[in-house]
Amino acid sequence: MKRTVLRNGTVLRGSTLEAVRADVVIVDGLIDAVAPDTATNSGDVVYDLNGTTVMPGLIDSHCHLIYRDVADPYDIELRKSIAEATIDAVFNANLLLRSGFTTVRDVGSRDNIGVEVRRAIDSGAIPGPRVQAAGQIISAPGGLGDFHPSHIFEDRPYRFGLAAQIIGPFEQERWYAGRSRTAWIGSRSE
Repeated sequence: MKRTVLRNGTVLRGSTLEAVRADVVIVDGLIDAVAPDTATNSGDVVYDLNGTTVMPGLIDSHCHLIYRDVADPYDIELRKSIAEATIDAVFNANLLLRSGFTTVRDVGSRDNIGVEVRRAIDSGAIPGPRVQAAGQIISAPGGLGDFHPSHIFEDRPYRFGLAAQIIGPFEQERWYAGRSRTAWIGSRSE
């Protein structure tokens, strides 16, 4: 059992975020207690917060983990390879966690990168916040994800794109064919 005690801090507690002077006791990565003047044991890791504030983790409800140093759809889709976009997503997940975000909702990524980064975080392979991942965006022609001139790909869809162009329910069913719906809507039960 690993026990960490954060001492001498102001804690924003409960749903009202009431500011109280207290210690935070963390056991095996989970908050076990918030109380003033907590007794410590010889094996505890103790940090003196020197009066700083401890608050609940932040949530980003609209992010794209793959976006790093991009200015337009060309940067997002064509300038960076799938490997580079994956590295960007891993970098951003770590940066978000270090910045205080404990949960993010990745609302679209190329080649299912957001889902795979979520799996890597969940398995402990890489650091990052909890990720709810959407996978590839479904877009109508002329919609949010329709930003490729058709001549680039000889009138074929770009399979690694941020968005798939879908026309009507029958094409949507074809798009889902062979894919687990839960993998694309961010379920953790897959």
